[in-house]
Amino acid sequence: MARRSSSTPGPRRSRPRRWGHREGAALFERALRFAPDADQVTLAGLHEGLAGEYALLDRWEETEAELNAALALRREQGDALRIGEDLRLMSTALWRLCRGDEVVRAAEDAVRALETVPEGVERAWAYANLGACALTRGRIADGLEYCERARASAERLGRPEVQSYALNAIGLGSVNFGREGIGTITEALRIALEHDLQELAGRAYSSLVEAGVIIQRFDLADRYYTEGMAYCDERELGVFGLCMDGWLASARLLTGRWDEAVDISRQMLASRGISPLNQLNPLRVLGTIAVRRGDQDAWPLLDQVVELAENNREPTWIVPVRTARAEARWLEGALELAAQEAGRACELAVGQVDPWMTGAAAVCLARLDQPVPVEPPDLPEPFARELAGDAEGAAAAWERLGRHYDAAMVRLGSKDEASLRLALATFDELGATASSGAVRRRMKQLGMQAIPRGSRPATKAAPAGLTAREQEVLSLVADGLADREISQRLFISERTVHHHVSAILSKIGVSSRTAAAREAVKLGIGTQHS
Repeated sequence: MARRSSSTPGPRRSRPRRWGHREGAALFERALRFAPDADQVTLAGLHEGLAGEYALLDRWEETEAELNAALALRREQGDALRIGEDLRLMSTALWRLCRGDEVVRAAEDAVRALETVPEGVERAWAYANLGACALTRGRIADGLEYCERARASAERLGRPEVQSYALNAIGLGSVNFGREGIGTITEALRIALEHDLQELAGRAYSSLVEAGVIIQRFDLADRYYTEGMAYCDERELGVFGLCMDGWLASARLLTGRWDEAVDISRQMLASRGISPLNQLNPLRVLGTIAVRRGDQDAWPLLDQVVELAENNREPTWIVPVRTARAEARWLEGALELAAQEAGRACELAVGQVDPWMTGAAAVCLARLDQPVPVEPPDLPEPFARELAGDAEGAAAAWERLGRHYDAAMVRLGSKDEASLRLALATFDELGATASSGAVRRRMKQLGMQAIPRGSRPATKAAPAGLTAREQEVLSLVADGLADREISQRLFISERTVHHHVSAILSKIGVSSRTAAAREAVKLGIGTQHS
């Protein structure tokens, strides 16, 4: 998904480190309180400045309100240039609020307004924004055309910020259509870092984490997550930190590290004022895991996330959500509803999202004995093999990627007892009780004997009520690692480590890390990490 920016025109000057975006917002708020009688130009500028600070803190409803105030003043002034610029920024705010139809209108209105004034950086920004908007809606030709137009203008004007933005949109858009784009995003990051364009660097880091997950390069996603979170935490770029958290949770879901995925997702949703867009990944992750584990709160989560995704209007969000809902219906035995969800996902997927999303929707349809509107050679290996009838080859391909749940799902369709028992063992290990139940039902239908009952790991007593992730953090605390070292070891942000440590101290009833290390030994949580 090509992410759009809240950048204001012109190179951003580096602030002193002591002035973060929270303090910046407070300063603009104070200025507006004490300047009610200022002239319209001054007031509009203050509203725009406050909107920019709110945006970087992921406070998008407040961003929209400030931009509306600024737009009203700019329209009274008849300032076409500032009207166009504010509309471009408004499209980003509306995108973050998952108001898809309004996003497109604002982006197009921005271009129309700015095409009435001489060429400048504002028009280049508007072209880049409209290009990114098109790319997220599956219109790759239009998206690339506008982004290339923006990049050419940026080169003529000597504006590296627009060039970085456009390259980022092109790179991530390419990844979303199954093309190589990592190098292009990396170039966008290089330009942003070279020119100290902090917001654009945060955006590029977020895009690299997302791209790594999309192409199944989880090592790449982890690397850029660690680098990006350190960068964004230091500069209070909370909006991009939350984006990266969401994609890390998605990666952990795919690779079977579900307790971590749940921890990350819950912490995200507990964040103050998290935007609707940044809720999409954690809601989908929590809903998917809840379905597979047979938890009661699965459907409220999946209903909430599908509403946000449909309002957003972007296939890259709707397809994985509909695919997750198809799996949920299938596990319930509601095959007709499952087919409807998978059909909707496939309808939107073909030609509009990356091949991995398309493949996931396609195999959902195939498992429901429905026609599949895509040829196996056009899909990544695991999907292509399954659709071609090579179940074991597909399972082996998933295993090589570290996606053991998906390997087990392929084996679930087998009539071979050894394959079914292997699938059952995988599901039981993950605590996927609903999926395990599906295997056991199939084994009974096939007349197999001595079917293992299994046990859900999540029901086992946890020392002091600590989650699996908290036990891992406590083990590293006992090893004497500082929060920054733990964050690098576990590929989570330093802020998240701090939250975990606070929770651990509370649960085991101690007030210091030294005491926590002593308790770790008593609880049998040894120093297992070198």
